[in-house]
Amino acid sequence: MLLKRTYKETAKVSKQGHTALEEFLLFQQQLYNAALQERESYYRATGDSIDLFYQYNSLTIVCDELPEYEQYGVGATRSALRRIDRAFKSFFRRVKEKAKKPGYPRYKSRNRMRSFDCPAGGFTIRESGNRWAVRIKGLEPFIVKSIPDGKIKEIRIVKTAKRITIQFVVEKEIDVTPSDAPFVGIDFGIESLITLSNGKNIPGRKRKLERQKERQRKLRVNASKGSKQKWSNSYKKALRSHSKECQTVKERELGFMHMLTSAIVSKHPNLVIEDLRITNMVKNHSLARRILEQSWGTFKRLLEYKAESAGGQVVTVSPRNTSRACSDCGSVKATLSLSERVYKCSVCGLQIDRDLNAARNILMLGSASVSAAYEAVGFEDVVYINGDLHRWGGIERSQNSMRNPHNVEISI
Repeated sequence: MLLKRTYKETAKVSKQGHTALEEFLLFQQQLYNAALQERESYYRATGDSIDLFYQYNSLTIVCDELPEYEQYGVGATRSALRRIDRAFKSFFRRVKEKAKKPGYPRYKSRNRMRSFDCPAGGFTIRESGNRWAVRIKGLEPFIVKSIPDGKIKEIRIVKTAKRITIQFVVEKEIDVTPSDAPFVGIDFGIESLITLSNGKNIPGRKRKLERQKERQRKLRVNASKGSKQKWSNSYKKALRSHSKECQTVKERELGFMHMLTSAIVSKHPNLVIEDLRITNMVKNHSLARRILEQSWGTFKRLLEYKAESAGGQVVTVSPRNTSRACSDCGSVKATLSLSERVYKCSVCGLQIDRDLNAARNILMLGSASVSAAYEAVGFEDVVYINGDLHRWGGIERSQNSMRNPHNVEISI
């Protein structure tokens, strides 16, 4: 199977490298805004749109007139143009889908341009002692500890509040065989982050935001004593501290999600989950914060690609009536409030935790959909991965590429 994965490495850069990167990101921000203005002006004048290659030609003319921009590599320089092209394509797609807010591309301030991408051919990677040096024309080398195996199709340089990282987009082939492990259903919740159909559960998450709130208070700007003037040196210092703490919280939660999904897939590669509409669920303002704290979307995304690498299946089912239906007799309650944590069936007398009952219903729905897919295709050597049917044949089982979690106190 040919897989595309993104690997992230922390990069070390000299002081001159930081300065050069800041100048290049400023150039990218100016180029992005100029490209947006060009598209708008062309549309007002002709009523038609311009494409990416038209703006490539415009960039060539700009570089001829401004020699200071010729110092940068073409692949990296065109990053802003590729980004604005993707933004407009997504905008037109959402308009066609009649989205409520299609999201027209907007001009970017300097603080909103923190990364750029460079395709293969626009960079070189060379071994430097026990490190690797990633070089892009016009910028200082980025030193990383290691590079991933496989064919590197693209790199992204990302400047965050705490560090500079390089994201390697890699294509590689791995040998996988569909797992014959039994399916396990997963129910998402708030009191319990996830509940498995085998009875295991993980308590709900509550983010530790005390330090973040403390730094947020230091950003107050008003006329009272002790407050800061907007964009003063003390304000900028407090803003950097707040940004670093926000990144710390984000990385802590993402690290937990990685450990949890790895622990699940290592034991249960075949899974059935709910296809939740999180955007609609957070319209309930009394529960929106708790719902977003659970990061169900991130959990689903990580689970899908790890299960695929392990030869497993991730089947999504509709969440309709999974909580109100009885997992034993199938009867459906007319109402079930969130305060009822124990499901009591008035028909068969079953009493069970409501999340466990929902997980079992999800498992039954997923097993039925996979069985129907097998019968429709007409052969046995198929596997249902992330919504697509794949046929397998003549592939020997090999060690999967997913690393088992170490020092993780998670029992699944």
